[in-house]
Amino acid sequence: MANYPLKPTGFTESQKPQGMKKLFTLNTILLTLFSLTAANAQVTEKFNTRPLAPSLPDVRPMLEGQCWEFKDMDINQNGLPAFEGDGTLVSGPGANSSQSTGFYTPLLDIPGSVNLYFRFKFNQAVNANSWFKIYLTNANNEIFQLLDSVNVTGDNGSTIYTYNKNLSGLPSGAYRIYFNFQGNNSDASIGVDDFYESVPLHYATGCNRAPGAEDDAVAGNINHTASGNVLNNDFDPDSEFFTAMLVTQSADGVVSLGQDGNFMFTPNEGFAGASTTFQYEIWDDGEPKLNSNVATVTISFATIGTLPVRFLSISAKPLGSSAVQLNWVTEAEVKNKQFEIQRSTDNGSEFNTVGLLFSLDANSNSVKSYQFKDELKGVSAKKIFYRIKQVDLDGNFSYSTVVIVNMDGSEDLNMVRISPNPVLSNFNINYDGKNKITSLRVIDLWGKEIYRQQINGISSTTLSLNASTANMNASGMYMVELIFEDGTKA
Repeated sequence: MANYPLKPTGFTESQKPQGMKKLFTLNTILLTLFSLTAANAQVTEKFNTRPLAPSLPDVRPMLEGQCWEFKDMDINQNGLPAFEGDGTLVSGPGANSSQSTGFYTPLLDIPGSVNLYFRFKFNQAVNANSWFKIYLTNANNEIFQLLDSVNVTGDNGSTIYTYNKNLSGLPSGAYRIYFNFQGNNSDASIGVDDFYESVPLHYATGCNRAPGAEDDAVAGNINHTASGNVLNNDFDPDSEFFTAMLVTQSADGVVSLGQDGNFMFTPNEGFAGASTTFQYEIWDDGEPKLNSNVATVTISFATIGTLPVRFLSISAKPLGSSAVQLNWVTEAEVKNKQFEIQRSTDNGSEFNTVGLLFSLDANSNSVKSYQFKDELKGVSAKKIFYRIKQVDLDGNFSYSTVVIVNMDGSEDLNMVRISPNPVLSNFNINYDGKNKITSLRVIDLWGKEIYRQQINGISSTTLSLNASTANMNASGMYMVELIFEDGTKA
């Protein structure tokens, strides 16, 4: 007689593991493949038909869809009928000692031990040497540990045998259980039924499910750069960690995409289009690792005609040494929500918001004037940079030009004003300093001079210029530079 636990008596109903009757009832009510209880966190499979697998040929494909795997095993084959319900998992014969005949459970959460119970029967007497082994494997079916080996040589074909054992001393983590039937020239097939494990599934449905990536719409900057994070609206149905991977580069520039989803877009020289796109996918950290669908990120750039706010002017002047007065005028506002007054005391490298004013009219085609007094508590910088961040009702934003205030009263870039800004066609360059201007030039975003004009040594003046004449043919950001007699520039 073979030596394995509780053979051949099996369980009585009162001896079955706690909660097993409840599990069977739950299986009927919920019409699910596996039965789970929060208290016991256990899994049972009877290999029977059910509403989601109404015929016996449907059972195995359904189980495979839940990440069970079968090697030369099927439902009620080799003349062995069911001995519980209408379905039993039956193997091919135990013909050799290296065959992989058997089945793998879905990935399980093993806490260091597992109680394993099942019943088994043979289609005939086992006259040749035969056995089954139980292994712990990883998600790729690579054997990690042999848990048990049971010799079944001499077992008859009429008895229903029972295996019931607590397998302890196991590692903790996500593993599969592999039942493997082997033999030496045996004609006997084994049937397994009423399979029970005391541990939960690692994945609620048995299988790792692929993450999902959603398309993104991003508002770019006026200079046609952009940045953001693409993962904010993506998801993983199993709540696993996931990372981003670039699939298709933008045709209009270079996208740098980190695994954390943060990206930066740098445009090609001369690119001034209204939008560009790139594509990415995400990968989860599951077993096995799965990738999502491909998502598209569309970056839109506001053209001059569609900017939510058109600034006519912005100025700032010191009020003694303790405050600065800022004034700005808008020509039109579309869906404008508010203005954030931002200050920098480190040469314009980093700006901080120091105040907020709400729009006087979210949608206006008339001139609106705003003013803000910045109290300089704790600020000792001699040169202070200011800009206005405009935020529209959709959350998109843009910036005004930067103005500089010299708290010691000396002349600087704050003496140069461009209006209107942004520029539609004609614009004025207002200079009210004492240095005499000898020339001006217009420079594009990449530092290339696109226009130069000689000026006959004049000081405080207003220069008029046409965007087309200055070769400012594409929407974008440009810099106007004034050159003075003493070689200084503004």
